[in-house]
Amino acid sequence: MFEFKKIKPTRSKATLLEVLSQEAQVFSSMLDIPVDFEGRFALDNNKRFEMALFRGAHISQNGGGKLYIFPTCLGNKLFTYPHFTRVSWFNYLDGYCLAVDDPFRDPSVDPEGGRGATYFFGSKDVDCLSLLAPMILELAKKLSVSPNNIVIVGSSNGGFAAIRLASLIGNDCLAIALNPILSIVDREKIGSGVGFAHRFKISLDDICFCKRLSVLDDLLNSKNFKFVVFSNPRSSFDIRVTKSLFDLIGVKRQYGEGEYLKIREGGYFINTPFYRGDNYPEPVHSIFLQTESILLVSWFMLQVNRERSTTFCINEADFMLMLRSHIGRLQSIVKLKEQIFLDTSKEHN
Repeated sequence: MFEFKKIKPTRSKATLLEVLSQEAQVFSSMLDIPVDFEGRFALDNNKRFEMALFRGAHISQNGGGKLYIFPTCLGNKLFTYPHFTRVSWFNYLDGYCLAVDDPFRDPSVDPEGGRGATYFFGSKDVDCLSLLAPMILELAKKLSVSPNNIVIVGSSNGGFAAIRLASLIGNDCLAIALNPILSIVDREKIGSGVGFAHRFKISLDDICFCKRLSVLDDLLNSKNFKFVVFSNPRSSFDIRVTKSLFDLIGVKRQYGEGEYLKIREGGYFINTPFYRGDNYPEPVHSIFLQTESILLVSWFMLQVNRERSTTFCINEADFMLMLRSHIGRLQSIVKLKEQIFLDTSKEHN
């Protein structure tokens, strides 16, 4: 049975950031990386990928366990390249943690690369994620991690990349997408973007790019990976993003907080308030609560459809009861933060 264990961080976020500020070691293959390596590195094989690898909690000296992948997620703010997201999570997760930035954000490749979402799209001629997928499998082999223990975690445009990367890796791996974009075309219609088609010099109507511009088909029809999509029922933007998915599967009603929907075998949609919503945009500032969600979901989902599941003793209904209890904790924190926000606003008025 799964138990939450609050892990005392072995490294501060400042220490992690200091390591990441150092010059990257360059390797030509994942197989060249020492098993005990930690820190920033670059994989330069036709296309240079900037990455960072750290050992999470409970890693044996012989390797194995899980491999968590974190594709960089960025909005319209200007960030330097490379930029690694969620490094503060690494202390809390039970496996190796690999952060990777999109090489097409490199200003030498794209002068606008530091700004806006790139979705790991690549270019008109190069599919970035198709290059990355075999690298991840190679690293898993090096670290003695079974491919079905690969967990890819991303949010927003990084959630889009997580889903598509999981479909390319296959091998029953898991994508955990937090408030993801599901279709770049639909995202452009909603507006406030920087003009994806213009920036990448493509047509959004070009059938050649349909698989690279949407993960809806991957979610519904690709059976080679598992996924959990978290969405925020308090955000009108998230509701609009997920509408295209619901329309495809014929769902008419709006799902409330704590509710879940089984999209297909090994694929779930869950409503949870990681973020406050339209009037309260700040995230729930608790690394442990968010990583706890990832641990809980990955623990359950990595058991689904496994042949060797002799130690697995919980069914879907029981798991969802556990998850709803956890979401209830999130909700109570959100409500408390909202009340503090409202009280502070009244004081200033």
